[in-house]
Amino acid sequence: LWIIGIFIALDLLIVGLFFVPPIQNYVISKVTGFISNKWGAEIGVSRIYVTPTLRLAADDFVIKDLHNQPMIYVKHVKGRFNTLKTNPLTLSFHSVTATEADVTLVTYEGDTIVNISAWAKKISKPKKNPKDFILRIDNIRLINSRFSIANQNKQQKTPYIEGQEMDPGFFEMRHIDFKANKFQVFNDDISAKIKHISYDQYFGFHLIKGSGDFEITNNLLRFDDCKLQTENSNLDLDLRFDYNIWGNLGDFLDSVNITATVRPSDFCLTDAACYAAAIRGMDNCLHFQGLVNGCVNDLRLIDFDCHYNNSTYFNGDFALKDITDFKHAVWNMNFNDSYINMKELAEFKLPDGKELPLPAIVKRIGYAKLKGSLTGYVPALDAKMDIQTGLGNIKTDISS
Repeated sequence: LWIIGIFIALDLLIVGLFFVPPIQNYVISKVTGFISNKWGAEIGVSRIYVTPTLRLAADDFVIKDLHNQPMIYVKHVKGRFNTLKTNPLTLSFHSVTATEADVTLVTYEGDTIVNISAWAKKISKPKKNPKDFILRIDNIRLINSRFSIANQNKQQKTPYIEGQEMDPGFFEMRHIDFKANKFQVFNDDISAKIKHISYDQYFGFHLIKGSGDFEITNNLLRFDDCKLQTENSNLDLDLRFDYNIWGNLGDFLDSVNITATVRPSDFCLTDAACYAAAIRGMDNCLHFQGLVNGCVNDLRLIDFDCHYNNSTYFNGDFALKDITDFKHAVWNMNFNDSYINMKELAEFKLPDGKELPLPAIVKRIGYAKLKGSLTGYVPALDAKMDIQTGLGNIKTDISS
């Protein structure tokens, strides 16, 4: 018993010593100095200690990149450690909470790789058989945090002005609130079961809440059983983004391939317009389901069922090219079973809030049941359609 008592006393003494500022400062300076010299890049922390409940805590933790700029910063972090394994190297925590975390990934002007890749190459020694690194956290929480990716070779030189197009060289998520289980880092692969995420972006997008099974690597982002809610939309889907490198997320419209299985969902184009200023004013809300594939400017909608307003609906396969340049967009629409209420169609908003300019004779039709195809540019569309209307039936085979 006295041996056990000695170990308990020593444990309490060690914990108590970590509350003594001089000892904290000494340990911090030795550890951060050693790592900084070893890595050739600065790492710092203002305070690190063990709480009375044996939770490891730290304040102002920072890792700087090779340009001596903060790359990863956490105002305050605390967690309960579980286990450490060496083969493969595995760190396991029961829970971690981070407040005001900030991850800043930058490709500096003149550089060809992002700062975290340059940093990783600097600190790692080439090995014939590199060992895996695994970090597991049973429960993780981020509060008021930020994530950004910037490419200074593409980034706008002038400050962003509200109403402008999204900066192709700068992607940012602000005011992140994040809760997840089974968080894991396996080398450069990050995955988690997200219970809640919310954030906003500088160009106006605001995610109120989201959840699902998440994974991100240097060339894909996957979100299964994904449920997203904004002020305007409610989505239920399996979503995947494929890209060549991290930096392509900033060139979202043309360089990121989207694959989605959409279950019955409500989507307002107001949210899409946050990413594409060219379609602002198209404040139309749609209820839809189907398959989506392609990038925003070369998108295919497969077995797509879409409802607009009270009675208008479209069903079929659709391909849309250069949709963000609406005047020159190319449409390839194959309708299976579709119905248009002409009064509702006339209310469909175009960019800048303009209404669809329907001729008076079209408005008098009242409704139209469609089957066939429309291809080409607006208004010069080739039409091969069977149309039933309130004034009679029409069969078209028009080439512009």
